[in-house]
Amino acid sequence: MGGVRCGVAHLPPNQHKGEPMVRARGLVVLSMALMVAFACGGSSPGTSGSKGTIKIGSDFPVCTTGGQSTSNGVKFAVDQKNAAGGVEGFKIVYQSFDDCRQGSYNADAGVANVRQMLDDSAFMGMIGPYNSAVAKAEIPIAAPKNFVMISPANTNPCLTKDIPSCSTAYHPQDLRGSNPNNYWRVVTTDDYQGPAMADYMFKQANIKTVAILDDSTVFGVGISGAFEAEFKKLGGTVVKHQEYKKDQQGTQFQSLLQSMRTASALYVGGTDDQNICIPRAQMKQIGWTAPFGGGDGIETTDCIDQASGNETGILATSAGADATQV
Repeated sequence: MGGVRCGVAHLPPNQHKGEPMVRARGLVVLSMALMVAFACGGSSPGTSGSKGTIKIGSDFPVCTTGGQSTSNGVKFAVDQKNAAGGVEGFKIVYQSFDDCRQGSYNADAGVANVRQMLDDSAFMGMIGPYNSAVAKAEIPIAAPKNFVMISPANTNPCLTKDIPSCSTAYHPQDLRGSNPNNYWRVVTTDDYQGPAMADYMFKQANIKTVAILDDSTVFGVGISGAFEAEFKKLGGTVVKHQEYKKDQQGTQFQSLLQSMRTASALYVGGTDDQNICIPRAQMKQIGWTAPFGGGDGIETTDCIDQASGNETGILATSAGADATQV
């Protein structure tokens, strides 16, 4: 759900005694492996022997297209780097963990995966998680152990930013307590992504009224709130903002959409594994031909499948850099 730039800077956390210190000492090498090697690819010549191994894990919802492709990307990067001699002569050993439950990401499953990695002192850190709600649950478990987390996809700002919009949600220090920071990400946040779509819709697409639908998740609520605030600031009107929960709503959105169709567009905050793109198919069924916008949670092939032939007119932002520029 995003891109990375070569040469990412990194500040290691303070060190503590015992196992956390060992993991903290491995942070510099690990960061090189995750944030530089994975971003830029392996280009150094191979070596005849290995100094040892660096074991890393990942936590993604591999039952989803995005989660599986990200896991595949990590494995590909590891294989490339190892073929080029590893990181400073160390071979990278990679293990993928799955946080899917019943076809969607699950924060409790993610926490269980982190605990499993923490129980194995060979793990130096992890790539992930994929979803912001999972990160919110995992950081309090990993931070006391100085266990490194580097996410390629989390965009909820409150994971790292103490900004006014977080006052009704949570703050970074709520997740870490007095522990040093253990979490980084390589994508921008929804306080940029949501307003970017608001700006495009209002100024470029000349859309002055919208309805908003979000999936009640950390990501969905955050990005839709950021979009709404900016759209109103620009002078636009929000006809209706409705939340739903996947386990309660199911797959029937027609009556909800009928109450929104006076708007010139529908903005959705959420992800395809929460059925956020099924409303796109049902907009056609009720004769609502308005544009359908959202964040990187709908920038997926699964969203196209859910749109069921009504994919024309879908607008999505991406939280990463232009792939041609990295």
